[in-house]
Amino acid sequence: MPYADWAKRVVFIVGNGLRADLLFMKNGFVDIAGSPDIVAPYLRSIVETRGAWGISHTRVPSETRPGHVAFISGMNEDVSEVTKGWRQVGIDFDSVFNQSSTTFAIGSPTVLASFVPGAPPDKIQIWKFDPELEDYTKDATQRDKRVYQTLEAILRNSTAHEDLDRRVRADKTVLFLHLPGLDITGHSDRPFSKEYMMNIQTVDDIVEKTENLFRQFYGDDDTAFVSTADHGMTPIGNHGDGHPDSTCTPLIVWGKGVRGSLPDSTPSSHDAYSKQLGLSHLLRRDVEQADIALLLSALIGTKWPTNAMGMLPDVDPTKPGYLLPNQGNRYMAQAALVNAQSTVEELGQTQLSAIETLIDVGDHYQARLHAMVLISATYDAPVILGIVVSAYIGWIALCAATVLLPASKPSDAHGRVWRPYFVSTTVLAALWSYFASQDSPLEYYAYAIFLCYFWAKAWPWCSSRLWQLSEYPYDKFMVIGTIAATQTMVNVKNAREAWCFKAVVITLICGLASSTVLVYLIVGSLRAKRGVPLILRTPGWIILLSNGMLPFIVRVGRSNPSARLLSIFLGVGMWFLRVAVSVEGVFYVAFALMLYLWVKVEYVWHRDHPLGSESKVKDEEGCVTYQLKGEDLGIALFFLLFMQIAFFGPGKIGYSSFYLDLVYRLISRYNPYLLIVLLMLKMFAPFLILALTFSVLHARLSLPPFNLFVIVLALSDVMTLTFFLKVRHVGSWFDISQSFYDFCTSSLFVLWSMVACIVAELLMRRTDHRSSMGKNEGWVWHRH
Repeated sequence: MPYADWAKRVVFIVGNGLRADLLFMKNGFVDIAGSPDIVAPYLRSIVETRGAWGISHTRVPSETRPGHVAFISGMNEDVSEVTKGWRQVGIDFDSVFNQSSTTFAIGSPTVLASFVPGAPPDKIQIWKFDPELEDYTKDATQRDKRVYQTLEAILRNSTAHEDLDRRVRADKTVLFLHLPGLDITGHSDRPFSKEYMMNIQTVDDIVEKTENLFRQFYGDDDTAFVSTADHGMTPIGNHGDGHPDSTCTPLIVWGKGVRGSLPDSTPSSHDAYSKQLGLSHLLRRDVEQADIALLLSALIGTKWPTNAMGMLPDVDPTKPGYLLPNQGNRYMAQAALVNAQSTVEELGQTQLSAIETLIDVGDHYQARLHAMVLISATYDAPVILGIVVSAYIGWIALCAATVLLPASKPSDAHGRVWRPYFVSTTVLAALWSYFASQDSPLEYYAYAIFLCYFWAKAWPWCSSRLWQLSEYPYDKFMVIGTIAATQTMVNVKNAREAWCFKAVVITLICGLASSTVLVYLIVGSLRAKRGVPLILRTPGWIILLSNGMLPFIVRVGRSNPSARLLSIFLGVGMWFLRVAVSVEGVFYVAFALMLYLWVKVEYVWHRDHPLGSESKVKDEEGCVTYQLKGEDLGIALFFLLFMQIAFFGPGKIGYSSFYLDLVYRLISRYNPYLLIVLLMLKMFAPFLILALTFSVLHARLSLPPFNLFVIVLALSDVMTLTFFLKVRHVGSWFDISQSFYDFCTSSLFVLWSMVACIVAELLMRRTDHRSSMGKNEGWVWHRH
């Protein structure tokens, strides 16, 4: 589509880790002596006089890779890709860079290298600084200044190189400036520090110099500028979660083809977040991060990236967009049609034809409105929702039937066993036929398989036991009470309570004196911005590995379980405290004491209420097994409660309460794999202590291994199903991301606890659980 206001080139500036509120807000650093009233005066003047602005909302995880993929490719990459790092996995799909005549990318090597493998030859020219400069303990503004110096050198040297000069001056050129300083400064010094404030000032100065440089070099005003960030930063220097501090990033667009500043609309476009910025008199136009890719393409008139799922802000006819409206509503309606065509593909051809008809008859407003609805539509959500919910219920029923019901087969097994399989097969065939007609993804077929399999196995047991609930009200109340308890955990999960009192002081590290001196020396080196020298890092690793691994390596015969638990508690506590902060160390001790008391209470209760003959049943082969009773559900509920305490007690991972500066004692340069390992070790420590305690409790109460854990799985899935039904795709950005986080966290509980229980069984297999308690009623399970 011809567009007279296309820019010849676009400069895309990304401030890695830049918070929107700290960029726009007046007196954002009021606690810093001598701080200016406006920290970024040049960017703010653009917002107030000649640019369009808003908030770009990132998706969870609010990390560097997903953010860059979103605003360069127009799609939200699968979240699992964030675990694969930058260097190993390139961006193997289309992007704005691929559609440009040439893209000149300058910045961090960990970011730029990912966009080269999938691009056409010579399409992307990259200039990256030395990876050794990515040191989190040194002045980060030098990286940003290096980016501008490189840009200046490219334009200066282009006059002496014909091919470079031709590429630089060609139309549809993209110049990508990645400024990594704010991310490094935010992690090491926190976003409310003087260093972060000075880094914002550096970015503001670079933006001003860049615009002046382009005006002088090209001698025209045909350049468009887009400034944004990949993610924000929490007050403790982290990101990745769904909090507005991490997901709200600034978006400022100005230059050729961009509308200027507009007065605020009625009703106001501002909420509580932006009212504090002092820009309430100007229109705020928010976008999703993936929408920026389409905006970049529209500014220079290139094709949109293939499979882009964003929406051009100007598609919505009810709000002003970012482009100049000089071409009238017809152009905007055609742009909306192209956006819809690239998004829905084969789906919705009838709707696309209706939009074309509206354009032909001149009803451009309705055409844009229909396109916006079509782009935002979901098609398979109700069907998949029903399948997943039914599969969850079937799985829960199967778990309960496997453990709680008698070992013999249901009464109708020989007469009507074919019925559930016939019904399940019929349902499976119907679902597969529907998916085939819709050309659905392969994972939909897997969802249907799980649904039908679970119910085929669970229904014979459930149908033979349903009538018994009416005869035994106690069982009915037990089931209702258990489900109610899981829902209570759902509702109170966000509370982070103080689970301990100031009565616990214990020495966990034998080398406490040497560790104290070591930490003192490291902190002094970090404050002086000298980094952490090798002579200080090496002892830290030696102390961590030697003390932390000793209990897992050294064993002496068939040990006492209490001694075994204590040794692992001290060893695990060693590496937990190395990455702990504030009262987290006290939590670890208090949590272990609470588990110890739990074992004592359960043992005394079962000792005073010995097992009756009804708990010992024979299966079809004549083997004596333990039949769980209603009272045993209490143990499973307590374990589920302690699981949540173990996860949320040290700090809610959804709000990134993991202080990276504590890791600087061990590493100082960017190493995502090592950072993840240290974080996982910290999270795993309370789970391991819980699993070890659960293993001891199983044996001391003479319970078959893993029987209660199967019940825990079923109860966990009751919570997971609740969170699944609470997942939102409308509302505030925080509510949407938080609902996804809740569901994913609850889903991972099962896997996380399963791994911990397996490890605990392996660690406790050579302990004699009778040695500390005398003989027990019933059977005694040995670990060999």
